[in-house]
Amino acid sequence: MGLRAWLGLKRRRGPTRLPKTRIFFLHMPKTGGTSLSAALTQAYPFWAIMPDVAIMGRNEGKYPPLDVVISAMKFRPERVHYIRGHYHVSCASLLGPEAKSLTVLRDPVERMISYYRHWCDQLGLTPQTFEERFRTTGFNLKYDNEMCRRLVGALDCNTAEGANDRLVAMLRSEISDPVKFLDEARRALDRFHFVGTLDTLPNLARKLSEELQHDLKLGHLNKSVAYSGIDEIVLETVQRDNKLDMALYEHAKALASG
Repeated sequence: MGLRAWLGLKRRRGPTRLPKTRIFFLHMPKTGGTSLSAALTQAYPFWAIMPDVAIMGRNEGKYPPLDVVISAMKFRPERVHYIRGHYHVSCASLLGPEAKSLTVLRDPVERMISYYRHWCDQLGLTPQTFEERFRTTGFNLKYDNEMCRRLVGALDCNTAEGANDRLVAMLRSEISDPVKFLDEARRALDRFHFVGTLDTLPNLARKLSEELQHDLKLGHLNKSVAYSGIDEIVLETVQRDNKLDMALYEHAKALASG
């Protein structure tokens, strides 16, 4: 979540009615999840949301490290009904066994190109200078097969100290058995109560509106991907390095259409 979305949250007081459903939103980066997260914050009172306004403000409107969330949850675990962030499937345990999990996936190549454009803007790189860096170092700004990685394994969410380091280590770990890794990711996704894709977000919002008895209003969804000017080597590398995510996305599309 960016600063603009956080400022929108800061200005609101939220509804007085608290939905019974506790939601953990595993927000996969660059999937359109910011629009859905902003809509969900309108359904819950501000005090029932984690990370809360104060925590987001101290982190410039961005999701804070996992250590911060775990520490904050220890002070008011019963009050929090909605957690969202770029974390790991294991973090659903912070809301207890009755919580319902939610995630959104996106075509992996489109997602990585979105990263590509984002980092060109953030680092002040032109596509040409980015490609020069890409060819010498690889796409090391983010993780390969990131969507699978956030679904596989068990992350200890009971101890705050070092939690974010443990998460990063999981996201960077070697995938020794790709077939088994993909199978675990698919089975983890099957256990989610709500699964959507960028293309099916409106339908997912309708399902969540029924669940929460609150009419969720999605903001503008930027689905466009500008492939023009992107080197073929970049595209080929992204496809090669994200084959597991590509297979997982096909599984997600089937779940989202069901």
